[in-house]
Amino acid sequence: MPEPLIEVRDVSVRYAGRRRTRPTPALSEVSLDIRPGETVGLVGESGSGKTTLGKAILRLVPVSEGTIRLDGRDIGLLSRRELARHVQVVFQNPYLSFNPSRTIGQTVAETLPGRHDADRVREGLEAVGLDGSAAARYPSQFSGGQLQRIAIARALLPGPRLIICDEAVSALDLSVQAQVLNLLTDLKAGHDLAYLFITHDLAVVRHLADRVAVLRRGRLVETGDVTEICEHPVHPYTRALLAAAPVADPREQARRRKLRRDLRTPERTTP
Repeated sequence: MPEPLIEVRDVSVRYAGRRRTRPTPALSEVSLDIRPGETVGLVGESGSGKTTLGKAILRLVPVSEGTIRLDGRDIGLLSRRELARHVQVVFQNPYLSFNPSRTIGQTVAETLPGRHDADRVREGLEAVGLDGSAAARYPSQFSGGQLQRIAIARALLPGPRLIICDEAVSALDLSVQAQVLNLLTDLKAGHDLAYLFITHDLAVVRHLADRVAVLRRGRLVETGDVTEICEHPVHPYTRALLAAAPVADPREQARRRKLRRDLRTPERTTP
C-alpha cells in the first residue's frame, strides 16, 4: 500500500468566539489519510467541520493542535506556492469563483506560475470538454455547469496531486451533476489525481469515492471502505445521513423519514 499523500493527525481547529467566550471548536482531534490516486469522501451535515478540514489542508485556517503533512512534510513549512503546486480546490458555487470583469483565460491562468500561457490554458479548457476559444469570453456567458468545468480546469493547470472538491456539485441540477461527476472520474484516471470530496450527500460519495469519512460536530464518527459504510453503517449518525438521501418511491421516502426521526430522537433527548 502506498504511503499517504496527505496525513492529518489529531487536528483540532478552534474559531475565536465573541468577547469573554471560549473559542468554538470546529474540529476536534481529527485523523485522516489520503493516498495517491485515491478519492476520500468527507461527509456530514452543515456545520460538521467538513469545509474547515479542507481549509486546514489548504492552510486557509490555522490548526490549533495536531499536524497535517504532505509527503511526510509539515505543510506549515511549505510556501503557499509550493503547497498550491500539489493541492488545489474547487468550491461549491461556480458563479462566485470568477471575477466577472476578467476573461476566462485570465482567471484560469491565475494558478500558473509566471506569465500567462495561452496554450496551456487552451489545453486545460479542452481537457474538461470546452472549446479553447472559451478563454476569450467572460463568466456571464457560461452556465453554472460550464463554469464549474472551468473551475476544474483552473485547478488542473498546475498539475496538482490532490484536488479538494468542496460541495463541488451541490449547486448544480441533477443532470449536470452527473456530467461533472463523470468528468472528475475521467480526470482522476488521466491525471493520476487524488480527491478529497466534501459533501453532505452519501449517495454521491457512494458512486465516486474509494473510502468515506463521516464527520459529526467536528469529530470523525466512522471511516472505512465506501461500500461497507454505505451498506453496513455502524454509527446512528451515518444511518441518519443515509436515510436523508431522497428516493423516487413515496413509500420508501416516508420510511426513510421515519427512520431518520427515530435515529435522531436519542440525540434530542440526551441532556
